[in-house]
Amino acid sequence: MAVFAAAGYTLLMSTYSLPEAQAKLPELIARARNGERVVIAEGDRELASLTPIANDRGAGPTPLGVDWLRARLQGAPAQEPAGDFVSRMRDEDWR
Repeated sequence: MAVFAAAGYTLLMSTYSLPEAQAKLPELIARARNGERVVIAEGDRELASLTPIANDRGAGPTPLGVDWLRARLQGAPAQEPAGDFVSRMRDEDWR
């Protein structure tokens, strides 16, 4: 699996040979459904790619993206709730 960072996003991509893709098609479809780009190649030439199709409501977060975010937030210091922060910033001007 290759991991690429572009414009603040982490993109996951896996490449499979045609015979390997034929043998693992259900697994590859599940990976694409979870937000991963799956490429089917013959030698160095890409033949096709599997990517999820966004629904009418918008793509929303993928399970893979949610897992990535949870991993980044583990151990992060707790932050002040946004409403409290805005109130505090607003009230500082009145002192």
